[in-house]
Amino acid sequence: MNPELIILADTVHAMEGQTSGGPAPQAVAVQNGVIAAVGSRSDAEGWPAAQVIDFGAAVLTPGLVDCHMHPVPPGTGCGGGAWTPMCSGPPRPTAS
Repeated sequence: MNPELIILADTVHAMEGQTSGGPAPQAVAVQNGVIAAVGSRSDAEGWPAAQVIDFGAAVLTPGLVDCHMHPVPPGTGCGGGAWTPMCSGPPRPTAS
């Protein structure tokens, strides 16, 4: 593995591969724009990387892009023709 980025944080919610009662991961390796590995800070010492970002006491949720949205299906008068985040207010007029 040769990640271009390692992200460190005191708390990493990996969502997968995390065992109950085991040590919480504190490092995420990113390779070719995707998460390549999740592990401890000592694991990360063995991952050569072009850049390391340490967020300290922050909580990191890798892969979670939008933690709160309400998808709205097409044809509801809100947004475009594809699934869109919920809008507020009256339906938007469509261009003809």
